[in-house]
Amino acid sequence: MLPAAAGSALAAATTLGWPMPLPTEFVLLPRALIAWAIADYLGQRSATKAALIGPALILALTPAAFARWAAPCLDASLGVLCAVQAWRERGSGHALLAAAALSSAGWLGFAAGSGADAALIQGTALGPATLALAMALPAALLLREDRRSSSAHALMQRMAHFYDALSRTNQAITRIKDRPRLFEAICQICVEAGHARVACVYVLDGVFAHRSATAGPAAEILAGIPQPWDTSEPRAQGSYTVQALRGGRPITSNDYQNDPRAAPWRDQAVAHGVHAFAWLPFHRRGGVDGVLMLAAGHTGFFDEPLMQLLDKLVGDISLALDAIDREHERELAQREVQAGLERFQLLFNAAPVSSTILSIAQRRVLAANDTCCAAIGMTREQMLGRQTVELAARLSDEDREAFYSELQSHGRVRNRMMRVHRGDARPTHELFNAEPIDYMGEACLLVMSLDITDLHEAQQVREALARAESASRAKTEFLSRMSHELRTPLNAVLGFAELLRQGAQQRLTPQELTQLDLLQQAGWHLLTLINDVLDVSRIEAGHLAVQAEPLALLPVLDEAMQMTRGAADGRAVSLVAGYGECAPVGVRADPTRLRQVVLNLLSNAVKYNRPGGVVNVSLRVETEWVHLLVEDTGLGMTQDQLSHLYEPFNRLGRERGAIEGTGIGLALTRQLLRLMQGDIGVDSRLGVGTRVSVSLPRVEPVPRAPERPLPQAAPVAPRGTVLYVEDNDVNALLVEQILARWADLRFVRAHDGASGFELARSLQPDLLLLDMQLPDIDGLEVLRRVKADASTCRLRVVALSASAMPEEVARARELGADEYWTKPLAVDRFLADVARLMDEAAANAPGALPVHP
Repeated sequence: MLPAAAGSALAAATTLGWPMPLPTEFVLLPRALIAWAIADYLGQRSATKAALIGPALILALTPAAFARWAAPCLDASLGVLCAVQAWRERGSGHALLAAAALSSAGWLGFAAGSGADAALIQGTALGPATLALAMALPAALLLREDRRSSSAHALMQRMAHFYDALSRTNQAITRIKDRPRLFEAICQICVEAGHARVACVYVLDGVFAHRSATAGPAAEILAGIPQPWDTSEPRAQGSYTVQALRGGRPITSNDYQNDPRAAPWRDQAVAHGVHAFAWLPFHRRGGVDGVLMLAAGHTGFFDEPLMQLLDKLVGDISLALDAIDREHERELAQREVQAGLERFQLLFNAAPVSSTILSIAQRRVLAANDTCCAAIGMTREQMLGRQTVELAARLSDEDREAFYSELQSHGRVRNRMMRVHRGDARPTHELFNAEPIDYMGEACLLVMSLDITDLHEAQQVREALARAESASRAKTEFLSRMSHELRTPLNAVLGFAELLRQGAQQRLTPQELTQLDLLQQAGWHLLTLINDVLDVSRIEAGHLAVQAEPLALLPVLDEAMQMTRGAADGRAVSLVAGYGECAPVGVRADPTRLRQVVLNLLSNAVKYNRPGGVVNVSLRVETEWVHLLVEDTGLGMTQDQLSHLYEPFNRLGRERGAIEGTGIGLALTRQLLRLMQGDIGVDSRLGVGTRVSVSLPRVEPVPRAPERPLPQAAPVAPRGTVLYVEDNDVNALLVEQILARWADLRFVRAHDGASGFELARSLQPDLLLLDMQLPDIDGLEVLRRVKADASTCRLRVVALSASAMPEEVARARELGADEYWTKPLAVDRFLADVARLMDEAAANAPGALPVHP
């Protein structure tokens, strides 16, 4: 107020002309000091004060014609500033200052415009106007202090009312345990004790807000809002109620009638004299449960102190809701416990397994069901209260201590098998389970037992069988892997031997050709052994399937006799076709597997025969069966040897002799025959010979014998590109040299799957040979990529692998392989198949011309 006092003193001196009139340059100084004091009173910053006074001071230093307008401009600016503040703080003394400043601006403006002498204006207009403005400032101060005192009194009254509302709310919370009734009581308290115009509680249920309770004229004010209210609607999302429900924070609107966001509901607010709203969300189980909406009839009603008090009120409501939920859950839990006890007693008594409840401390029986009483042979009255050692059926001391030892270590007993003794009767094997429970306020055990004597004995048998099957599977998997590993080098041995024979036949001596023949025969014999081993493993693993069909038997016998005649001649053994006069007969069998069976029987009859011996093959035909008889005059077998005849890999003591073999031929033969619904029988006498009888289902009419294919001419050399994806250098070299005889055929090799796929895309070969075992990605994945790519999906692809497992063949065919060839390769057949596929590829190519004339 110091600038105001100084300005007032200077204004009085200016008016009275004492001790002397102020110079013209300083005539505006008193008014500037008073304007500075008024701006300071209004709380303006220094920059605003300077902007208010500076232009007028500058104007005062201009020539007299302009300087006389400095005071009116200063008062006009000051009047506008005071009027703006008066509009913002209604009821304060700012309006008095605005009136004084604007009146003074008009008076001084009139005087400046009249053209009167400056000294006259200073004495008669400027000085009195400055004094009037200075006197208005204390009056404004008094009005503002009076307003603040009234506001503080009103605040104290509001706080007192809502403290009373808070107290009454806490009493209601203590007394009322029902949510809807509690909400109604809170709304009523807020209106009656808190002097709110309206109170309403909205409860959130999914996307819908339900009006749960109201007090005051809420029905009229909220008449335009649906019940329930879909909070997902655009109109609802713009409301403060939904924002408080979603945001979980209090919201206030202390001048609701002028709030732009209140436009849809302004008419109701004006009609009922509502000027302020507050939305207070309350929580339940950690999430927003609803919102308490309060309305008041005064602007600025919900100030910060009141909101802090209301925040405590809704906090108490949240705690009360959680307490109500906990009480409700406790009552539900208590009812569930009672119902559970009743269900337990019902199930316990009706349980089909022997069940008892034992006291842990005293090991006494507290309860027993009917099944237990029947199993022990005692009534419930006889059992209750007794210790377990006093019952008619009891455990051995060793089992009892083991039972309680496990209980002490693990807190329960799970699936423990123990023997139960009942007098002189044979002990039974029973499976025990025990769980700790609280029964009638005492720590107890719920003990259940099940007689598994029969199951125990059966389980022992099953375990022995499982061990045998596990060993068999391990053996089968090993043999399958070994057969795969043996085929790979055997492919090189047989392939290069055949190439050597074809390429160097004219240069080799007869003795060298014989040696080469023996090498090839040994290789193909080894392949036969590998195939036999693989067939045994397939049968034992359940992976070998036969395709039984009606077929003529005599042609199969003729073919097998022809294939065996060379070996028989080499051992000076005579083969006699005793079936030569038989009429054609049909059987149901797999052609390939039947040929394998007959060849194996003839091979054994020749191998184990003596020089000059005889092998006679005959038939005995019955109504439903055909019996094939193979009789030899060989070494024969003892009864002990016959008892081990079908054991795989058992050569019956002849493994140290000169005759080659593996001991799996007859075992495989019987398994194949049984898969074809046939059987085999063997009679033998040591030193006399052996008679083998094979029985097969007979079919009518007799199927026609398949025509023998005419010998095929050598394939015409194809043209094109063959891509071979193979990581094994020897296998790749073999195929390259086999195909080298065709000058117009280009051979390309890829060392791994990734490069093979890229070469297939870039080269577009006429034939893709694909190994299944590659170092980076397996052949199946390469095949999948080739068939999935638009540029390679039409390529002819042959899977070329040492694995002959049916599931692998089937998987390759499923992924799109045209054919599946197994190693080792027969050179002539390989060439014929390559030529065939190359010709088919050329014929199917768009716009293709014939490759061969």
